Amino acid sequence: MWKRQEDLVARLTIRGYLVLLTLAILLPVLVFSGILYFSYYNAEQSRIEADLESDVRQLSLTVDRDLAGLQYTAQTLATSDRIAEHDFAGFYQQALRVRAIAGVNVLLRELNGQQAVNTRVAWGSALPLEPLPGDREVLQTRRPNISGVIVGAVAQQPLFTITVPVLAGERVTHFLNLSLPLQRLVDLLRENLDTNRRARHRRPRGRDHGAHRTV
Repeated sequence: MWKRQEDLVARLTIRGYLVLLTLAILLPVLVFSGILYFSYYNAEQSRIEADLESDVRQLSLTVDRDLAGLQYTAQTLATSDRIAEHDFAGFYQQALRVRAIAGVNVLLRELNGQQAVNTRVAWGSALPLEPLPGDREVLQTRRPNISGVIVGAVAQQPLFTITVPVLAGERVTHFLNLSLPLQRLVDLLRENLDTNRRARHRRPRGRDHGAHRTV
């Protein structure tokens, strides 16, 4: 009987040793795997955050460049002799050419907001009175203004405008507007995001990873 008990204790002891030996082997592996996982998770999280920050900076620069180019176009168009001569029919033809190139509609308004030219409609169409929130600022500062989102009186859809003053010397005589649908911004942002993602997919992995990041 005692011999059986000793054999049982011996077997349990051997099993215990085997369990401890297995734990001694597996535990460092599990700990090391856990460290690797969290290191990878933190590295991926940092990479994703860096890519998102890069996307935001790039999108901001893209929008700024687009708006700066359109503002320059509007300021150039505002110097047209057709406006000074009150040849609005001739100016309408000029504005149509700008619309064909820049993809935006052009409005010319009197200081009270009355539209004189609008490339959304045919020449000679009845046009509404449409004062805009930024008109007073443009009149006072003689500087361009970019509006928030509005619903155009003719377009009847959400859009935003770039308003520049038409000057005769130091006096503002008219407001010139570029009317931009919100879809323009959506398309611009989507195109830029797609370009950035394709660039990241082609970017080589390795120690020089950061050197190829778009900023």
